[in-house]
Amino acid sequence: MKKQQIAALAVGLCAAGALLTGCQQTGETVQPETTVEIASVETASHTEHEWIEATCTEPKTCAVCGETEGDVLPADFDTCGLRCDAVAGEALTYKTTGEGLSGEVIGTVTFYQPEVLDSCPYFETPEGYVSAKMTISLTFNASDVTAYGIAGAWYMEDFYSVTGRIDSVEKDGAGVETFTLNWNGEDYTQCHYYEAGTSASQEAGSFYVTIESYYCIPEGYDGAVFAVYNANSGWVDGSYVFDLDNTDSVFYRLPALTAPEIVVCS
Repeated sequence: MKKQQIAALAVGLCAAGALLTGCQQTGETVQPETTVEIASVETASHTEHEWIEATCTEPKTCAVCGETEGDVLPADFDTCGLRCDAVAGEALTYKTTGEGLSGEVIGTVTFYQPEVLDSCPYFETPEGYVSAKMTISLTFNASDVTAYGIAGAWYMEDFYSVTGRIDSVEKDGAGVETFTLNWNGEDYTQCHYYEAGTSASQEAGSFYVTIESYYCIPEGYDGAVFAVYNANSGWVDGSYVFDLDNTDSVFYRLPALTAPEIVVCS
């Protein structure tokens, strides 16, 4: 672009010189005594990249020319900037929307310590795995729910691979998800998740929602995350958690669990 501007400027000067000399009434065009040559200048390309570091969605990228280098970072919670701030038994603010994504409903969410199971009523627990029941409680002002209804969203995520668990999910006719977790370089292919359902109640001006889920993960695994999202966060089929607007999302990272001891009666 600079080369074009300078070339246009040089043409303008030469034309002006010709017009001025042509004003003499000799009937001939007189060349100017002094000729100044203006060299065209090429626009210098940048010599150093201005790198923007890689993220879980974009590789390392030059802000000047757009050149990329390397691959995207592993899509774990840390590299995606997702924080697991919830603590078992403590209520945190939870903001979502009403039915039809209308209105704003603000309440609280409480995640409870998972309950390790001797056996799960929805799926088998393979050797080396542990099954547990997860309970989440949502509390809202009853008048807000009356005015707007309530729409919520929740799911189980994997701290170490945002995409891995989602991409491997297969759901059977009963609604049980089977998925793979990669942990310490080993694939655990017999993991499960099942949402047993929700219940609601109202008392003393408050509206309560209880969510019960069951899951099966490798014994000792500390990467299971339960999350609640604003129903208006932008979720569509095929989305990953880093695709969402997580301004109102609340994440609880579950502790590593140990399978209960089997007592053999003699």
